[in-house]
Amino acid sequence: MRYNGCMRAVFAFALVATGCASNVANLEDQPLFAAGWSGPGPHVGYSLTGSEASPEQRQRCVAAATRAGAVVDDKARVQALITIDHAGNRLQVTSARYGLMRDEPKPGWPVERL
Repeated sequence: MRYNGCMRAVFAFALVATGCASNVANLEDQPLFAAGWSGPGPHVGYSLTGSEASPEQRQRCVAAATRAGAVVDDKARVQALITIDHAGNRLQVTSARYGLMRDEPKPGWPVERL
């Protein structure tokens, strides 16, 4: 099966956003290249919202994605909306080509894991 650039970016962002597996402690344990990624880093965009979101958490989120090999780009075709709230966290991933790809609740993980 052949993946175009957008699907590769969606796949890469899913790896970044989920920590590559539910039992991975953080992104440093499973960077993109360790998950079989090859080639230049995917461009992904994100928004961090919610009552618990802060500028410091936004910086930590960008740092985690960069450490994992992604390029944070506000104009990327793949975008994530990460909601951090005392009532529960949520991850939504959209693609310019495919629309909403993921929409799921997440536990009270640190922002690097989300």
